[in-house]
Amino acid sequence: MRFELYQPTSLHRPNPIAALPSYNERNRRIIYLDGEKIDKQLAALTEYPAIQMAVAIMIHGGLRRSEVLWRDRNSIAKDLSFIKVLNSYDEESDNDSSYKTGERPVSILPPLRDALERYLPGLKSKWLIPTPDGTRWSKDGFSRRLSILNKQHRLRWTCNHYRHTYATQRAAEGWQIFWIAKEMGNSAEIVEQYYAAYVRPQHPGAI
Repeated sequence: MRFELYQPTSLHRPNPIAALPSYNERNRRIIYLDGEKIDKQLAALTEYPAIQMAVAIMIHGGLRRSEVLWRDRNSIAKDLSFIKVLNSYDEESDNDSSYKTGERPVSILPPLRDALERYLPGLKSKWLIPTPDGTRWSKDGFSRRLSILNKQHRLRWTCNHYRHTYATQRAAEGWQIFWIAKEMGNSAEIVEQYYAAYVRPQHPGAI
């Protein structure tokens, strides 16, 4: 069109590509795990407690993959009431987390508290989710390892699906969009775009 090599047949839709769904629209489909699938996913990782714990944090805490992998033991409140999502620095790799979404506390709900109570006493590394040699996972390295373990059990869920699970569970429990957004480190507008259909109506006529 720019170089006049294409003449639109319709002035109302000059660009035929505009009729295709956008990347964001294609990826707005929500895939989440119900209770039975959550149990199946966590059970598949029983022999790998650190990876199992990471998945539990994403499912029951709504953290992003990178946020989970940057957490150290001090990120967990002593009374196990919340997780501190803070910008962190890794001296070994001379790298920092550099979150664009800001810092926030995230509530630790009962299922996650139970998992942490079982997990923390055996943790030897300073990192909450260490690699087998005690260092911090890279995002790609963690995802590759998780994918391999899941394929062994014919599971195809990913970190995005775990985060979707957290949001849809909270919506089903009656949480308002504002509180879901605050816990997940998103704007209310973004949460509404993705999860509005799962949120209980708040108008007076709602059942």
